[in-house]
Amino acid sequence: MYLVSFNNTGTVVWSKTYPEALSAKGIIKTSGGYIVLGQARDFWNQVLLTKIDGGGNVIWSKLYQKSQRSLHPEGMIALTNGNVMVVGYTFATGSTNLYDPLAMQFDASGNLIWAKEYQYSTTSRFYKVANGPGNTIMMVGANNLNEGADDLGILMSTDASGNILFANSYDDHSGNLQIRDIKLNAGLSEVSLTGDAYDSLDTN
Repeated sequence: MYLVSFNNTGTVVWSKTYPEALSAKGIIKTSGGYIVLGQARDFWNQVLLTKIDGGGNVIWSKLYQKSQRSLHPEGMIALTNGNVMVVGYTFATGSTNLYDPLAMQFDASGNLIWAKEYQYSTTSRFYKVANGPGNTIMMVGANNLNEGADDLGILMSTDASGNILFANSYDDHSGNLQIRDIKLNAGLSEVSLTGDAYDSLDTN
């Protein structure tokens, strides 16, 4: 995992490599520094949270794994209550559900509060997460109902404990649709989604 810090004129202030993680998936500003979301690997992929100070020095680093399943983090935000929300998906070769959407909530010290896999369909992933109205959490991604079928975009809303409030699928009727990002307006009354739409035979 490689991190670099610039000043406001684009000059490099510091750059560091963190060998514990294969890749970095996100970074958020927190009290006393930053929390970096990474993906680590032993035999199964794992979620790695690392707290660094303003100079990139590690304050703490915590690893999370699940027996017999790979964890693939994709997005992270700071919640309005100060906790940290991570989304992605889990994977297990030979399982009935190849990919399950994953949501994990941590406190500001990186301690796991809860983690949930949602049995959405055969193959589903979360890519991004956002704060919703009334302390809700909104997650987006892709959903594949049957092996070989086209992807559908998904939007899920949960309460602060991860209980589902609604889960909608979206189809643009032209092929695969994957929702990659979500933004809400200042009043949290409007939701904008962006992503990929492409035909199953499109190789571009």
